[in-house]
Amino acid sequence: MSGDEAHRPSDGVVSPPSSVEHILAPTGLESFEETYYEKYPLIVHRDDPTYYHELLNLTALDKLLTTSSLDSRSVRVVKEGRPGPDSGAGGSSLQRLEQLYEEYRNGATIVLPFVHERSRSVALLCSAFAAHFNAQLQANAYLTPPSSTGLGLHYDTHDVLVLQLEGHKHWQLYDPPVRLPLPGQPYRSDRHEPSGPKHEFDLQAGDLLYLPRGYLHRASTTDETSLHLTVGIIPITWAEILLASVEFLIENDSSLREALPLGFARSKPKADLVARKFESVATNAAGQIRDYPALRYALDRALLVESPQLDGHLIDLEEVDGLTMDTAVSRRPGFWIISVTEGLVTLHAQGKLVTMPIAAEKDIRFIDESSAPFNARDLPGDLDESGRLTLVRRLVRESLLTLSRES
Repeated sequence: MSGDEAHRPSDGVVSPPSSVEHILAPTGLESFEETYYEKYPLIVHRDDPTYYHELLNLTALDKLLTTSSLDSRSVRVVKEGRPGPDSGAGGSSLQRLEQLYEEYRNGATIVLPFVHERSRSVALLCSAFAAHFNAQLQANAYLTPPSSTGLGLHYDTHDVLVLQLEGHKHWQLYDPPVRLPLPGQPYRSDRHEPSGPKHEFDLQAGDLLYLPRGYLHRASTTDETSLHLTVGIIPITWAEILLASVEFLIENDSSLREALPLGFARSKPKADLVARKFESVATNAAGQIRDYPALRYALDRALLVESPQLDGHLIDLEEVDGLTMDTAVSRRPGFWIISVTEGLVTLHAQGKLVTMPIAAEKDIRFIDESSAPFNARDLPGDLDESGRLTLVRRLVRESLLTLSRES
């Protein structure tokens, strides 16, 4: 199956609206990784305008605009690729909102950056993808009036998922002038002007577009208002690991911090010395990089990019002291790394380390694999009742467990 093909789902089990399976359906995660990820665009047509309604819709967006801050970080406008005036500058909240709508009525696109920070459903979506992809996720919402263009021709330096929430939008895709560009390789119109689009299509409400970073694109509305969500996928790259390795060497080898010989640019013998020494330095560095704990770095970064779901934690802290052997608790979503060293078990999760006695290892591994609520009495390890209760309370306080409030 080529990357140009569109897909229509068949009947099957319905996945939660914020799950990776629901967003990519009918393309499975394995097929997505093998065929499309970082390779080709994926276009999914669903003929289901309500497919994303539980994520975000016009009603929810209207509420966000009328109840949240309108400063430049939380909302902006753009028209024909050019930013509009700062709607958050001066005036009352009502006046700023009216200024925003005035721009929108005149053809500007309203952009809500980082909308995952204000919408729980979008936050859950980003969290699900972060866990599967081990990548940082961020979501922006774009509301474009009829017959308008927001952003001009460009490419992104991160992969994007485009979820068409309301209305429809016409898209043009062009070949990537730079394969998988990094943030330091942004689009430049004077260098990357394409000859013509390779793909043209409409996204209807309920449809999906995946674009690897580097693919040039632009989109415009026709006779309908369009609301779409762009989910940016910012992965951990080999370049990042290599740069971290080099930084590690520089910090730990003072010879790499020495200056080049004085006057080397005007002295051929000194210039030759620089060339010879650089070859030696590069050879030695290559050998030392092999000893750099690159996997540990990647694992640590993967944990840091996951966004912990801490809803209910304040209530947990109020109730944790009253927790008993029979109080039901649940493991919060997220990736755990469990390691054992020198008589201790260390749990690395949510960007922090939690260290406990080795006697808790069996219980920690049980909790890590638990998908259903449990209580301290269920723990299979060798701790006595007091130890089990202490462990569960500790993990609740660390926000790794939450009290189960299912009726």
